[in-house]
Amino acid sequence: MGESRNIIQSLIDGISTETATHGKHTTKLPGGTSNRIDYLAQVGFLTNDEKAAFNSAWGTLSAGSHPGVPEREQARIGLTLGLEFGQLLLLKFANWKKNAYQKFSKA
Repeated sequence: MGESRNIIQSLIDGISTETATHGKHTTKLPGGTSNRIDYLAQVGFLTNDEKAAFNSAWGTLSAGSHPGVPEREQARIGLTLGLEFGQLLLLKFANWKKNAYQKFSKA
C-alpha cells in the first residue's frame, strides 16, 4: 500500500507544482497531498467527483493496516488503486498541459 501511495503522492505533487508554476492561477499551492487534491479541484483540474474519489483512494492507501484483509490482497488492491488513479492523472495532465494548465480540450 505504501508504494502505491507514493506513486499517487508523487503524481499529485508534480502536477500541482507544475500547474502552480505555469498555470497563472490565483490559488496558492499548499503543502500536503490532501491539500493539493483540494488545490487541483480549485483550479479546475479535478471535478468534485474526482476530488472525492482521490480523497477516498488516498485515505485507503494511507490508512495503514486493513484488518481482515490478507497482506497479499492489500498489496493487490494498492497496486490496482495506484495504477488506475495514476493513469487517470497522467491522461488528464497531458491534456491539461497542452491547454496551458487552464482547461481541457474535448477528447
